[in-house]
Amino acid sequence: MNIQALIQYFSNIRTGEIKVKNWIPTLVFLIMLPTFFIIYFVFLGLFIAQEPITYNGTPLLPTDPTYTTTFISMLIILGVVFCIFLVGLVVSLVLKPKPWVMWTVDYDNNMICYEITRRYERLIGPDYLIILNKLNNSIYKTKSSIEAKEQLNKTLFWTILDKTDKIKIKSKPNKISLTIVDENTREKRTYSIGFAQDNIIQWYTETVSSSYAGNNNIKSMKKCHIENQNRAITLPINPLIRQTMIEMNL
Repeated sequence: MNIQALIQYFSNIRTGEIKVKNWIPTLVFLIMLPTFFIIYFVFLGLFIAQEPITYNGTPLLPTDPTYTTTFISMLIILGVVFCIFLVGLVVSLVLKPKPWVMWTVDYDNNMICYEITRRYERLIGPDYLIILNKLNNSIYKTKSSIEAKEQLNKTLFWTILDKTDKIKIKSKPNKISLTIVDENTREKRTYSIGFAQDNIIQWYTETVSSSYAGNNNIKSMKKCHIENQNRAITLPINPLIRQTMIEMNL
């Protein structure tokens, strides 16, 4: 599959909703759990073998009165930390995706997009943009089509596919992988797009990373589920944004 075919698949989704799940916490727990598991059993093995250790710069021998209590304290602490990470992993796995973006079309068949994040709510139209900062209830509004398009491109990555040359695409059965590199910021966005058997896009994952001096730093990792495709969508517009729409004669 080429870029043009992928663009067509996305353009067929006239209305829809994206629910998102952040996979960074899960990744952190998956990395830390084996680490504490290994450390715990290393100390347990040393204790069973009655090996001498150095604690706070002081050598401890099995004959010392504090040897057993020191080992037991360390094993309890490591065990508690392991259990905390285990519970965190389970919770992160069972958490359901949260509503993030909804879009529909107006009477002129222009896309109207509504985005909800922890800090902001955004209404993005063809020639207007309204942003609510939920921390202080402040509103930013503009009738600039350029700003609106820039925000839409940040929210829905496929709206910029036909304007970006730096794209690598790999096609597999029921799955497509994309890599978009920003030459200015050296930021790399990697997408994995999953299809149902009827060639309808069901989900995509986004991994944002940056490279510097040979090091690759992952900034975000999330999985997005596209639901309610081409169905009637009611945007949950915040009352403050709705009042701003009236003031802007929208």
